[in-house]
Amino acid sequence: MQKSKILRWLAGSLIVLFTLAIIAVFIVIGILAQRLEKGSYTLSDDAHIQVADAKISFFIGNVSLDGVHIFDSAKTSKIIHIGSMVARGISWLDLLTKKGVTIGNLQLSSPEIDAGKMNDERSMVVSLDHLNISDLHLPGKKGRPGALKGRIELNNLHVDPGSGRYKFEIAEFHSDLKKGVVLIDTFRLIPKYSKNRFAEVAGFRTGRIDLEVPEIVVSGLDGPSLLGGAFKAQKIKVECPVAEIYTDKNLPIKTDGYSKLPSEALLTSGNPIHIDTLQVISAYVEYQTINPNTKREGYLDFADAYVSVYNVTNIPEEIDENAIMQMDVFAEFMQSGDLDAHFHFPLNTEDYHFTWNGTLGPYEISKTNTFLIPVLNMNIVEGDNYGLTFDVRSGNEKATGTLDFAYRDLKVEVYNPEKEKEKRLLSFLANSLVINKQNEPGTKKYKQGPISLTREQNRGFFHYVWSSLEDGLVHILLPPSVVKKVEKE
Repeated sequence: MQKSKILRWLAGSLIVLFTLAIIAVFIVIGILAQRLEKGSYTLSDDAHIQVADAKISFFIGNVSLDGVHIFDSAKTSKIIHIGSMVARGISWLDLLTKKGVTIGNLQLSSPEIDAGKMNDERSMVVSLDHLNISDLHLPGKKGRPGALKGRIELNNLHVDPGSGRYKFEIAEFHSDLKKGVVLIDTFRLIPKYSKNRFAEVAGFRTGRIDLEVPEIVVSGLDGPSLLGGAFKAQKIKVECPVAEIYTDKNLPIKTDGYSKLPSEALLTSGNPIHIDTLQVISAYVEYQTINPNTKREGYLDFADAYVSVYNVTNIPEEIDENAIMQMDVFAEFMQSGDLDAHFHFPLNTEDYHFTWNGTLGPYEISKTNTFLIPVLNMNIVEGDNYGLTFDVRSGNEKATGTLDFAYRDLKVEVYNPEKEKEKRLLSFLANSLVINKQNEPGTKKYKQGPISLTREQNRGFFHYVWSSLEDGLVHILLPPSVVKKVEKE
C-alpha cells in the first residue's frame, strides 16, 4: 500500500534529521575533549576530523567551526562535510551530569553525510542547504524521559539511498518537538531512472512511482517515543498529493516474490507504530501501462481523492483497545463516476484478511475498457449503466464476494489495429453471440457477478483489489462457457 511507503519515507526523514543533530553534537563533544584549534584530530579508531577554523567560549557555551571534514581511518574517503557550524548556549553541566544534551541554538550550513562510508554498506548520501535547531534538549541517562524539546528547521534536504531506485527531497521542514508538531513543505519521491529503464534495473515488472506532496502536517507526535524507536502521532494530514504510476508489462512478473497485505506489512514491520488518523486530502493518482500483446496504453486515474485511515497501529496494547484498522476512500473515477469504498483490516488475526465494500456511481460506460482491454481485448463503444456495487472478503490466498453491474444496450468492438476486416467480423460475432447486452435489475436475465479469485501472492494490494473487480465483471458480461476459457488463459 502506497500510503505505508509514504509513512516509511516520512519516518525515515525524521530519523535522518535527528541523526544530523546528534552527529553535530558529538562532533562538538569529540573536539572539546582535545585541544581545540584548526587542524586535524582523531575522533575514533575509524574516523578522523579536520577543521579549517574553530572558536570556543566555555563560559557562555558557544562553539564555532568552519570547514569540518570527517574522513575514514585511511583519511581518503570523506564521510561527513559541514561548511560551517555554530552552537550557542551549550550546557556543559547537563553533559557532565549525563542529564542530556542542551543547546540554545545550533546552525549547520551545507552539511553532507555519506552513510555508506560509515557502515561499509550501500552508500546513502544526505545533503541539505541549512539546518537550524533551537532550544534543543535531548534527555540523557539521568534526565527526565519526557523532557525532550526543541525546534528544527531545514531547507532543501536531499536523500539518495545509494543502490535503491528512488531518492527523496524535502524543500522545507519545520518541527516543534515539545508541541509534537511537524510541517513538511513539498515532499518528493523521485525515481532515479526513466520509465523504460526503471523496471530493467529492477529486473522484473514493477510500478514506477513519481510522487509529489505539497504539504504534510504531523500533529500529536510523541518525541520521546521517536527517540526510542517508536513512531506515535495523533494525526498525519497529507495535502493534495500527486502520484504518477507506470508499469512496463514487457518485463516478467517476479514469481518468487511475496507481497504482504496491508495489515501484515504493518504488524510485521518491526517498528512500533501508532497513528490515530492518517488523512489524505484532494489527491490525484494516475496509472499507466503498456500491454505487450495489444501494444495499447492502459490508463486509469482517481481525481479529488479523499482517504482516511483510522487506528494505524501494531502496538499490542492499542490493538487490545481497538482491533480494526479502517480505511475510507472517496474519489472521482476517470473524471466520470464517484467512488465510495470502505476497507476494514482486523489486526488480531493470523491470516491478515480484510473486507471491503462500496459503490461506483453511474459513469461513462466506455471507462469500463480499463477492465476489459487487458482481459478480453475489447472496447465498449456504446451503452448506458447504472453504476456498480461490490462486497468482498479478501484473504491471504483467496477473495470471495459479489459484484453488481447494471447496464443496457451494450455494444463492443474487438481491438485489432492491424486487421480492420477481421476486427469488424469479430466485433459482429462478439455483439451477437458473446457479450450480454442487457443487465437491468428486476429482469429475469439480470446477473450478479460472483467473485472467486485466487490471489497472486507476488502481486501487490492494488492489483489484488482490481483483479477481484475484474473477476466479477467478466462473470456478468460473458456467458459461463466463455468465462471458463478466459479464466483458464
